[in-house]
Amino acid sequence: MILVSLQKNVFGELVFAASRGHSEAVKTGVDPVCTAVSLMFYAVSAGFFDVPGLTLDVSAPEKGDFSLRVLDSRASLKELLKFSYDFLLKGFRKLESSFPENLKLELLPVVKTVF
Repeated sequence: MILVSLQKNVFGELVFAASRGHSEAVKTGVDPVCTAVSLMFYAVSAGFFDVPGLTLDVSAPEKGDFSLRVLDSRASLKELLKFSYDFLLKGFRKLESSFPENLKLELLPVVKTVF
């Protein structure tokens, strides 16, 4: 099972996102759940790279694991971080409802982090 964790601050801005594990939705071939999780994180993280004023800590320590932490952000990027949190939340909720045996979404406590 894949565990996806999301965290936002009191303003609704993404501060942390991570995934761990493997879905094992199929025995052989391409796993649609793993593919969807990877693409969602790829879309968000690729959109963040080279954005002036945004400092991230991104890691993929092992195959199937990914984490992204926002370390600092300019005020002008608040809407981007809000959109990114909502995008991931909606996408992972849909995946969890479609594949409840293969993906679990965990919403971490809201933090007071202000960039």
